[in-house]
Amino acid sequence: MCLHHVQWVRTVPGGLHQCILCGEIVGWKDVYPKPEDLTEDFRARWKAHEATAPAAAANRGGVP
Repeated sequence: MCLHHVQWVRTVPGGLHQCILCGEIVGWKDVYPKPEDLTEDFRARWKAHEATAPAAAANRGGVP
């Protein structure tokens, strides 16, 4: 099981985020440390990328 540390997560097209170690698409609930423990700048960049998601993905919270 992968911990999906935020340093191992990259942005991918469609407003999604992917763990570079295991290849899984991850959301806020999947990353470590938790979003509330991260900087406001990091959270803003994550949310801005999620905002690029097509409407269907946005309705699912940005996670397929």
